Parts: sequence; structure tokens; C-alpha cells
Amino acid sequence: MKIDIYSIMIMAISIMFVLITFYLWLKYGKEDNDMEVIEEFYPPKECNSLETGYIYKRYIDKKDVVSLLIYLANKGYLKIEQTTDQGIFKKSKGFRIIKIKEYEGNNEIEKIFLEELFFHSDNSVTGLQLKDNFEKATEKVKKIISDNKENKEKFFLPRPKKVIKNLTAMILLMYALITIKPIIEFYGIIFGWILALFQMIITIIGFVFLFISIWGNGPKTTKIVLAIFGNICIIPTLINIIWPALLANKNNLLLYIIEIICIIILIIFMGKMHKRTQYGNELFVKIKGFRRFFKITEKSQLKRLIMQDSKYFYDILSYIYVLDEYEIWMKYFKEMDLKIPSWYNSKEDLCMQDFLNFLLKYHLFSFV
Repeated sequence: MKIDIYSIMIMAISIMFVLITFYLWLKYGKEDNDMEVIEEFYPPKECNSLETGYIYKRYIDKKDVVSLLIYLANKGYLKIEQTTDQGIFKKSKGFRIIKIKEYEGNNEIEKIFLEELFFHSDNSVTGLQLKDNFEKATEKVKKIISDNKENKEKFFLPRPKKVIKNLTAMILLMYALITIKPIIEFYGIIFGWILALFQMIITIIGFVFLFISIWGNGPKTTKIVLAIFGNICIIPTLINIIWPALLANKNNLLLYIIEIICIIILIIFMGKMHKRTQYGNELFVKIKGFRRFFKITEKSQLKRLIMQDSKYFYDILSYIYVLDEYEIWMKYFKEMDLKIPSWYNSKEDLCMQDFLNFLLKYHLFSFV
């Protein structure tokens, strides 16, 4: 492999950018958390299941929003009713969400979620109706977190916007340096410069679409459309313009691969520049302690907890779900002699396993 001065310069710039990014991550992204993690029998009482998922994962997904159905039902605001829907050929199981009372708390997320859930109905909504309402409720809840400064900065420090902009500029510069030279060498100076500028503009537009689809707010369908347009911009340009130029020179191809790895490293560090506040860290440690309890506890200890508090399982159910522990714990709890909660109605005589399968695996959480 022959290494020219241009290649050495690009690699030196890339290494420098990676080191700068690592330093910025240490300053703006690395958690200053030396608090001891202690086993917790309960999730933090200061936050609901959605907020727990947000603090732990740094983002909100539909699973976190769905968990509010169980959380609010357990608080006495909702009742979940299993129904039988008549299909064209056979009957199928469905469900209905019934509002028991108006929201009385002071949590904006829970209040908006309940309002959007029953926006087009009085006090009940079927599983089919819930799909439309739930999509809007999810976007409203995400907007509360992302647009409301008080909510957003309650758990996480503000993202360093200037640093993010500078890192984005670094990424674009690196990409330009590794694509312009091969294109000019392969297609000629005049036509090569035209193609190089064209592919840079199209690629930038594509990456903007992809970034918005991944990190932006908005309806799911909008994000899917943006992701499709982003790929339409990037992939044809890569295959038809850049790739032939890279294949013509193995040195350029190897350099391109190395630079893409550096760019990926920069993007990963950039995505992690979202440090928790002191309060957010305190809650995060409690959540880790609660999760650790699930990892190491034994059935006998669980039975003792349930004997002391018959509502224990239902108090933690929504939290188990957002922390991705529910499938493991379904195996434990379905073997215990637990009563179906008062907020769940069914015409059938359900055992604990049937209830959990219906609630968590097949119907209620499968509609999203």
C-alpha cells in the first residue's frame, strides 16, 4: 500500500478529531456518578414508569408510553376489560380501556396522556380505537419532555448545542476529504468537481433527513418517510458515484473505510453527550438498584414480599415492563398464588398465566 501526503493528512486530522471528541465527551457526556448502587425492592417513588424508562435509557419509546396504561390503572384511574370481538371467520380476544375518574395528580405527562387517550370518546376506548389515540398521546408526551425546559432539564443537563454543531461540521469535513479526491481522480478535474459537490449536497440532505428521523420529534409515519428519503439520497450516490471511484484505487478504498469508522465513533460520542443532572443521577442509581434486585433475588424472597404486600407485583409491573424484565418475571409470578387485580375485568375465569399472557404478551402491549 502506497501512502501519500494527502492520506497522511486526512488520517492525522481524523485522529485529532476523534481525540477532541473524546475530550468533549469526558466534559459533557461522561457521568460524574460515584454513588453506591444498593438493592432496591421498589422503583423510585419520585417518578412513574415512563420517567423511569427515560432516565434509564435516555430516550422515550412506545413501550414506555404503553406502560402508563398499567401504571394509571394501578393508581385507580383506568380499568382494563377483556372483550371478545367477532371477526369474519372466528371470534378473537380484544380489550377496552375504561376511565374511572378524572386525573387528580400534578404530573403533566400523566394528565396529557389520559386526555389524549380519551380525546374522541367519553369514558371508554376499544383496542382498535386506541391505535389512533395512542399515536397522538405518544407524540404529545414526547413533546412535553423535549420542548418543556423544566421537564427536559429535570433529569438531564441541556445538550451542548455549540459542541454538537462543531462535531457535525467535523463529520462533514471528514466525509468531504475522503470522497472529493477519489471522485476527481476517477472522473477528471472539471466533471469530478461537479460530481463531488453534487454528491456532498445530496449526502448532507440525506443525513439531515436521517438525523431528524432518528432523534427528532414527530409522528412515526413522518419519521419513516424521512428515513426513506434519507436513504434515497445517500445510497444511490454512494453506489453510482463514490463506489466506482473508490474501487479504482485500493488506497482510497482503505482510507474511506478507516474514515467511516472514525465518523461512526464521532457520531456515537455525539449521541452520548446527554449528561444526567444530580437529581437524575440519584434516580438512576435507585433504578439500577431496583434492576439489580431482579437479577439476583430468589423466589422465596419474592414470596415474602408478596405476603407482606399483596399489591407488590402490580405496583412494580409497569416498571418491570419498561426495564425489559417482564418476560423473565412472568415465569416467576405466574407460579405464585396471586389474584387478578381489581382494575382488570374478564368474563372468563383466568389464571395468573392467562392474565399475564393477555396483558403483556399477546394483546394489550401488542397493539403498538
